[in-house]
Amino acid sequence: MAGPYLAYRLTPHLQLDANAAWGLGQDSAITDGENVAYTTERALSEAKITGNWGWRGWQLSQTGAITYLNETSNGLGEADPSVDIARFSVGPEVKRRFETGDTSIEPFAFFKSRIDLSDAGLADPNALNTVGGGVTLAKPDNYSVRATADYSESTDSTDPGTAQGKVSVTVPTSVLGF
Repeated sequence: MAGPYLAYRLTPHLQLDANAAWGLGQDSAITDGENVAYTTERALSEAKITGNWGWRGWQLSQTGAITYLNETSNGLGEADPSVDIARFSVGPEVKRRFETGDTSIEPFAFFKSRIDLSDAGLADPNALNTVGGGVTLAKPDNYSVRATADYSESTDSTDPGTAQGKVSVTVPTSVLGF
């Protein structure tokens, strides 16, 4: 996918990001001696406002975005299925960094909510809400370890909710000798 991107600082604390992208994808495989082709056409656009404020070492970030995705596929015996998603998402995050010599520890907590605007014409919108938190441990020149856990639940009464956790490790290439 390729397309234009715009970032504009509205105030010292607010930034607007906008992008649009279009693309094609093609894939093929041989199944039971037969060549099967699969193609997709995609369009993605998003407008996002991000705010960042600090107070006595605490950092509050707030994001709001409107996203539109269209994907049309053809192949694998399907009759041109199409996906149209318009989504509104919003969510704050709060974090605080503590310096301990040459290492930092940064606990954080967040809340995210998203509503698919294309569901049922907003007659009965279904929101997906996520609450979570974690910690980042970093020695900037050597490594960064980030552990996150969250719980998501939909306003759809049939959704039981899901919990997940993730740990990621980042090591600069200079440490690895590249």
